[in-house]
Amino acid sequence: MTRHSFWNDDRHYFEYMSAIKPELPPVKALQLLPAFKKPTDLCKFDFSADLQTPYPATSPNCLAAFARIAAGDSLTTTGAASSHFFVVLHGNGTVYCGEGAVEWHQGDILTIPWDRQIVFESETESLLYWVNDEPLFNRLQALPQRPAFSPTIYPYNELKTAADKYNAQSNAARRNRNGVIPVHPEYLQTRSATPVLWTLFNIIQPGQIQPAHRHNSVALDLCTQGSKDGKVYTLMSERVDKNGNLIDPLKICWEPETAFITPPGWWHEHHNDSNTPAVVVPVQDAGLYIYQRTLFIEFASEFSK
Repeated sequence: MTRHSFWNDDRHYFEYMSAIKPELPPVKALQLLPAFKKPTDLCKFDFSADLQTPYPATSPNCLAAFARIAAGDSLTTTGAASSHFFVVLHGNGTVYCGEGAVEWHQGDILTIPWDRQIVFESETESLLYWVNDEPLFNRLQALPQRPAFSPTIYPYNELKTAADKYNAQSNAARRNRNGVIPVHPEYLQTRSATPVLWTLFNIIQPGQIQPAHRHNSVALDLCTQGSKDGKVYTLMSERVDKNGNLIDPLKICWEPETAFITPPGWWHEHHNDSNTPAVVVPVQDAGLYIYQRTLFIEFASEFSK
């Protein structure tokens, strides 16, 4: 038999029951606190050592970062990602990509497809949260061939108005979460912002508890409005009891302009013990899971029925 040298000769065979559930490095529940070395700088959260990937990654499919841009300065982002997701925490300016330019302001959400360069020019000192799906493409050793969708800006006033409208409905207090899902018109089927990334503009009112649920997607949760005194927080656990109560939960506080990781399959509930509303924007790879029919979201409240 003729065999070329580039064919692989290192083959492995595993017995089914011992190999059907391989042990992978876990995605850890962590708080993501930005730290910068320069007035204009990127703070990427690279946990590739923990995840055992040969490329930067915050979760298996996504890379998260904070971008600080000094007034009058610019920042160029690159990467082999099909989807870029930005939240403006403070500041204002203009973003330039292959599809043109748009102005951005505090609270806006922007989704931008693959481009060789995305340039943010800041008029005032600005802070943005950035999530992309570059680790997924690195895993596949693939490169985006063309933009998958048109760039879109979701202005803060539209997000807030839509969320307030739904939250004013008579049954809003009984809902598991209270917010609005921004959806690109090309992804109405999956109700997602991009082919891979999904998000929720979620408001939790003073004294409110949003009950536990879990899903297979990883959440890279951004706290846009929280509390510095620990009165707004998420409790999360791998297990619940027969009544749907979290067992030995981990507590992560919503400090403004920080983020945290909710691991896949972990139960999590949100608490607001403060006197003011709080907002969290979870950025998930749920667009991909929903499309694959593998999100498997469950609500702990169903356990007691």
